[in-house]
Amino acid sequence: MKNTIKRLSLLLALVLLALAACTAADTTTTDPVAEPTGSATTNTDTTTADLPPLPRLEAGNPGAGGGMGGGGGYEGGESMAPAGEVAVAEPYPVDGDMAIDAGKMSFAPYDIFSGTQFVLNATLPSEPTQALVQRAPEYALTAEEANLWAQRFGFPTPLYQEVLPADFYTSYPEGMGQPRMPYYSFNGTAQLNISGYGVFYYDSGFVDTYPSLVDFAQSRPIAETFLRERGLLDGFEYVMEEGYNGDVTVKRLVAGQPLNYPEIYVHMNNNYEIIYVNYNPIMGLQEVGQYPLITAQAAWEQLQAGISGQNVPYELLPTEEQLRPVEDPYAAQYKYWQRVYQAGEAMTGYNGITAYQPADGGAPLVRYNQMLINASPEDLTNLAANVGKYVVVEGTMGEDGRTVNLTSWRVEETYPETLYLEGSVQASDQPAPCSLPHWMA
Repeated sequence: MKNTIKRLSLLLALVLLALAACTAADTTTTDPVAEPTGSATTNTDTTTADLPPLPRLEAGNPGAGGGMGGGGGYEGGESMAPAGEVAVAEPYPVDGDMAIDAGKMSFAPYDIFSGTQFVLNATLPSEPTQALVQRAPEYALTAEEANLWAQRFGFPTPLYQEVLPADFYTSYPEGMGQPRMPYYSFNGTAQLNISGYGVFYYDSGFVDTYPSLVDFAQSRPIAETFLRERGLLDGFEYVMEEGYNGDVTVKRLVAGQPLNYPEIYVHMNNNYEIIYVNYNPIMGLQEVGQYPLITAQAAWEQLQAGISGQNVPYELLPTEEQLRPVEDPYAAQYKYWQRVYQAGEAMTGYNGITAYQPADGGAPLVRYNQMLINASPEDLTNLAANVGKYVVVEGTMGEDGRTVNLTSWRVEETYPETLYLEGSVQASDQPAPCSLPHWMA
């Protein structure tokens, strides 16, 4: 069975490679986009020797860049593969190819493809013979650009940056520099996280559902409308595909071919309410050049000659049995209660405060769980200074049901012990108690 899965996965990869040059994707674009210079033609004035070296793929890593420009690859050194050579990973010690003495290793070398028979049921193409390589440069997010992203999503400004515990920076690994803190914006139950890696939108006002029963035919137009309204699909060609757990994914097309990894993920619950959007924009693509490719036949011969699982990207696909939903006999017994406070009702919150400092200065924003704390600038500043400690807040619930009007707060020196209780809980609208042999408070 394991070998069958591996054969299916690699067969799929080879078929995709074979079809890349002779099939057209079902693409969509919002505006006509000019082809990148030289993307559709062979540059006969440039020889292989003139092309800059490409970064080698890390072993077992498909080599995808990520987030607002990816990272731009590596700067020189031994990690670069000269043009004309395949930019594959340096092999790890597997089977007979022992770059490291196996006797000195704490684990036995393992190769997922050892003893695997590969089967190909497709005619291999002779094209393409070269491919356009583009590079996304390093990207450093500025506060001004973060504000533009917030406006695009319809979020208010100013933006905030999270206040971390005082000992965080002193415990940060030496030589790694200070972390670049993301920007946050809040709009009711929705939250926006903006960083140099991308933009993450999340709405806690909707409840996620598992397993996903989302129909892609219905979820796709909802996701596309959401993204179009915010201008997130402007200026580039893309294809939308069904992802894991009902996600709608958006892949950018480069020279008519979809990238390996989605640029946007849209996740919604079974009511087709959008829970989150994960957006990793690729910005400022720069053409590197047209690079030669080995033929599909040569790739197949390399595969037949023996490969190492540490050298090539691969994916294990689940079987139909593994994909079949498993009924949980105890599903009806799982219960979760979250206290709901009415307007004007007194409340006490234990632990769990987070604080955010406005990027343009001023009093911090302090939250307890998903509730905003309303207090004087002095109290908010002092609360923010105690992030990471066990803080108890007391107050009354505001009219909106999401704001706590602070009356007092204190820092507990020790954390209370968790209570493990046995007994039963009975709701006022149920005739019989619900037995809970073990529950925690």
